[in-house]
Amino acid sequence: MLIVSPTLRRLLSLDTGAFGWLLASWMALGIAGSLLGGWLSDQGHLRAAAYGACALLVASYGLCALPPTMGHSYSRYIAGLALTGLANATLSTVGNVALTRAFPLGARRALTWLQVSVSAAGMVAPPVWGWLLVRLTDSRLGAGGAVQALFCVAAAACLGAFFVLYRRPLPETARSAVERTSARHESERSRSIFGLPLLAVVAFTTLHSAADNGAFLWVPDFVEGRFAPTPFPVAWILSGISAAYVVGRLVLVNLPDRWRDLTVLTTSSGLGAVFLFFAFRSASEHNLAALYITGALFLSADYPSVMAHIGQLFPKSTGRVMAIAGGVAQAGSVLVPPLMGYLGQAAGTMVAGMTVPPLMFGTLSLCAFAWRKRLDRYRYDSTRS
Repeated sequence: MLIVSPTLRRLLSLDTGAFGWLLASWMALGIAGSLLGGWLSDQGHLRAAAYGACALLVASYGLCALPPTMGHSYSRYIAGLALTGLANATLSTVGNVALTRAFPLGARRALTWLQVSVSAAGMVAPPVWGWLLVRLTDSRLGAGGAVQALFCVAAAACLGAFFVLYRRPLPETARSAVERTSARHESERSRSIFGLPLLAVVAFTTLHSAADNGAFLWVPDFVEGRFAPTPFPVAWILSGISAAYVVGRLVLVNLPDRWRDLTVLTTSSGLGAVFLFFAFRSASEHNLAALYITGALFLSADYPSVMAHIGQLFPKSTGRVMAIAGGVAQAGSVLVPPLMGYLGQAAGTMVAGMTVPPLMFGTLSLCAFAWRKRLDRYRYDSTRS
């Protein structure tokens, strides 16, 4: 989607506002996907959720890959990519819940390894998609046919993943955990999860996800518009960001346990905000790439730290809390890309729109610091009592 997005914008003649909604469309149903994934996880339906999500991915990419004779329909791409977001959010939530329950004493390392594998795939994918787009565009297919062909390839890849999962069933980690602790879960379910801790983790996930997605989604169009002609393919920047996430999370895995999740979150978000702020104001694509990739190295620690903190605060309601936090985060992620587009349009330059993600990361750092201080004060008062 990111690689073909500048081509789609040209084919559909979209302004920055409409293009922002197209970028955000794959997150539109992510809210429902997070809630669905959390509910299925708590009910022990891990395999069914994974199979269903893979099947939905095939169908949604297939919708975007309808023959060129059907025309380049803006609403069709919006619908197809929204369904993709539903499937991806379901898979993400189910996987996170499974790992937090498999490692109840601390899941940060396991969650980090999961994110490392995702980032590794993201490191390889952009150059491959970029190479395919160039080759297909230069063929008889042209730009429109190349976009359709790429969505066909994506649908085929997801179909292959479906058969891999079917032949090698996933372990029912979440289901086993629910069955082993069913009696204790009943008492936990009767207790309300709503309160300040839930508000804190929802704020963490929303600020990180919306800022991270907003910046990453806009990078291809921003780079091609600001540095035309570009010194090197924007796919290299996307690959470098994913590589930074791999390296950063490998470092996070080896951090000693005395490094608390909130300490990591405060530091990583603050440093990432600074690097991204200067990256989007750079007058050189080389500087932008270097600064953004360095910032991504720090930001890679955010998501595993937040998920691990949720597991600590809500050990028996992890699925529901992750579903709520993920749903609100998806809502924020839907709104931020169009907001960035409208700000860029109003200011006459997308540099203004690209200011939003660094500001959100800076706010996340301050929130994590304040929440850590509050928890420390609460533990101190409890110890004295």
